[in-house]
Amino acid sequence: MKRVVIALVLACLPFAGAAQEPAVPPVPQGPILRASVDQVVVDVVVTDADGQAVTGLTAADFEIRERGAAQSVATFSEVSLPVVRRAPGTLPPPPGDVRSNVRANDARVYVLVLDDVNVVLHLTPVVQRAAREFVHRYVQAGDLVAVLTTSGLGVTRQEPTEDVALVDAAIARFAGYGGDYVSTASRSKVAQAYATRNADPMTTQRRSTTLMDDGSVADNDDATDEGRQRALLTLRTLENVATSLAGVSGRRKAIVFFSQGAPIAMRDGEFLDAHSRVLGAAARANATIYALDPNGLDHPTAFDARGLTQPAGSLDPALQHSRDLNAAVNGVVVQRRIMAAAMLRTLAEGTGGVASVDRTNLDPALDRIAADSSHYYLLGYVPADAKREGRYRGIEVRLKRPDLHVSARKGYVEADDKAKRKTDPKGAVQGPLAEMIRLPVASAGLSFSVHAVALPGASRNVSVVVEVAPDALTFEARGDQRVTTVDLAIVPVGPGGQVFPAVDGHANLTLPAAEADVIAARGVRMVHRLTLAPGRYQLRVGARETTRQRTGSVIYDLTVPEAKAGLALSGLILSSTLAGRIPTSERDEAIEQALGGRPPTTSRVFATDDVLSVYAEAIDAGATAARDVEMTTILRDGRGRELLRNPQAGANRSVAPGKSFAYAIDLPLKALAPGRYTLRVEARTEGTREPIARDVAFDVRTPNP
Repeated sequence: MKRVVIALVLACLPFAGAAQEPAVPPVPQGPILRASVDQVVVDVVVTDADGQAVTGLTAADFEIRERGAAQSVATFSEVSLPVVRRAPGTLPPPPGDVRSNVRANDARVYVLVLDDVNVVLHLTPVVQRAAREFVHRYVQAGDLVAVLTTSGLGVTRQEPTEDVALVDAAIARFAGYGGDYVSTASRSKVAQAYATRNADPMTTQRRSTTLMDDGSVADNDDATDEGRQRALLTLRTLENVATSLAGVSGRRKAIVFFSQGAPIAMRDGEFLDAHSRVLGAAARANATIYALDPNGLDHPTAFDARGLTQPAGSLDPALQHSRDLNAAVNGVVVQRRIMAAAMLRTLAEGTGGVASVDRTNLDPALDRIAADSSHYYLLGYVPADAKREGRYRGIEVRLKRPDLHVSARKGYVEADDKAKRKTDPKGAVQGPLAEMIRLPVASAGLSFSVHAVALPGASRNVSVVVEVAPDALTFEARGDQRVTTVDLAIVPVGPGGQVFPAVDGHANLTLPAAEADVIAARGVRMVHRLTLAPGRYQLRVGARETTRQRTGSVIYDLTVPEAKAGLALSGLILSSTLAGRIPTSERDEAIEQALGGRPPTTSRVFATDDVLSVYAEAIDAGATAARDVEMTTILRDGRGRELLRNPQAGANRSVAPGKSFAYAIDLPLKALAPGRYTLRVEARTEGTREPIARDVAFDVRTPNP
């Protein structure tokens, strides 16, 4: 492999020293409370008469009552996260290629539940448009968004991610297949029931459809049974979503439910039980449901416009022209529509959220979701009743200022010490890291960062670099030695939650005091290889240090491409001359050799006196005869202006046709002014129009004194 050293000669360029300084976002005040075994933590949204968030309140402004009994506020925190509402068509910035848990508790968590079983096909674009609008305009950099459907079928699923492109792709795959509130068959039965009710009430009772005195319809047919099952499936899905968020503490979690609702009768015990389980799961997880109905305005002319009245020619002509019949059918439609809207309202209001029904403009609801998730108060208390029997406990949060409005969950379900504990499957991660790995979001604690790359053509085709942050490790003194251990688990999770075998690592650090001081000050690096089949994954990386028993986790989105004929290019692996200052406890010799003896790093900040090294692998898969591959390195500043373009023809000449080859460059940074830059590597074969490209953003800073 030939290494390329690229010299930057920028003195003759008028903008050589004008690289744009990276914007430094304000540091938000993140949540600082965690629920203990006995402590209950409630997030509370407070707004004024104009619906604006109220800041600066103290614990003395609040009252909490549990089952009517006043509780003492033991812990209190005000959470204020910056939010910028973007203009239509403006996307949030794409995430970098490194993930970290340093500010994990600052991230908002949104779960978009797209109700495919209750949304009719023609409203699919409406749901897609509304979901995309929320993500594009309100989701901030670093926020986590998950997407799933009620049915769980198909490919409309995305685990929590900060990559908006992945969220967009999942939303685009959504399709509703729910039925109208009254199917054609049911309409015919309504007509039959209407025709026979006055003539022979006993006949009506013997039919499969009964027109009730209040205008509702009691159906026994297959379509109605299917509707019941869809409604129960919807409630089970919401229960499961809330349950999956139960371990995510210290932040507000919003379930954004896009649905027309299900026309269920809440007097039905089965539905009441399922509804109660949803509220209980949301209470345990401290999650809030926001229900958004894509139907729009709700009035009889709207139903007529949608063709929900009796289709012409489907009934006896004498009945077809009956105004009373048409009113009966429309009455059933409206009655079921009201029932469906009531379902959405009870789910939202029971968890401290809101429902947007009978509205053509969703902007107020979307504004509310973002505002509620960006400013709130965390109140913690220890109930006087210490029993743990799995009971539901109603709570009420009040303000001593009557001019303000408070929104909070209505209760929670206490722990149950007698409940059967779930056992981990064989081969699962055990011990303190197991709980971290189960969480679908990153967890703060032990601070570290992760970078992962799929390498084409390699048997162990995924490289994972983990760097523990400076000052994160504490050593115990044992004589003249300093000792600590870092346990590491890397668990690949595929689409649908399929868990693959974990990769374990252990950095047993028994070092002289001087070396321990270096690791404590600079951190430590671990590099692992694993083998994954083509597909989309989330790598759940958990780490634990033994000295202070601290744990943390990072979630990394990774795509392993299909091994198909044609040109393929890996992501970019970075290093630098100074990267070796961070000790490496577990190494990848092949990558270090390709980087000129330097270890890969997750850092994306380099000094002007450093030399940046970049490594990638490419393959002209399936090629039986040699054809040149041109690799081009491009450097741009923070304003997108091109500073350098360096093409290298015949980069694959040293390998046989169809074999992978390495591409590495060294880029001295001394000619660059401090600021943000983007480096691009392009690969192009003979006769192709568009190259394959990989980008990485990095910052250049002045050296530390």
